[in-house]
Amino acid sequence: AAGIPLLHIADPLGEAIKADGLHKVGLLGSCFTMEDDRIIKGTLAARYGIETILPNKADAVEVDRIILDELVRGELRQASRSRYSVIVADLVSRGAEGIILGCTEIPLLLRAENSAVPLYDTATLHALAAVEQALA
Repeated sequence: AAGIPLLHIADPLGEAIKADGLHKVGLLGSCFTMEDDRIIKGTLAARYGIETILPNKADAVEVDRIILDELVRGELRQASRSRYSVIVADLVSRGAEGIILGCTEIPLLLRAENSAVPLYDTATLHALAAVEQALA
């Protein structure tokens, strides 16, 4: 309807996860991103057959709080990095084979070299896919 090509943020994400052969991933992001199936979770399930699991309610609230109260203000706290690591470990213990970084600021705290599972930065994947689409 827009008359221009659109690129859903979950499509390059789904393609990257599928290319790595994963079937179940954890999702970190704002509460809105984690709870609204239209953004990531539902699209990954419908288009790619990927199951997405979320942090428990208390952890999800903490993920959201750290994003909104710290990261968007440029505050990088070691305690928050440690908290995110604990939340990721819980997701992995529940079967997550990789973790979606569903907010542009989360890569400020979590880095691939410090993770036991693959991390998927949605902003980077989306930007690279947009450049690829534009140059095609």
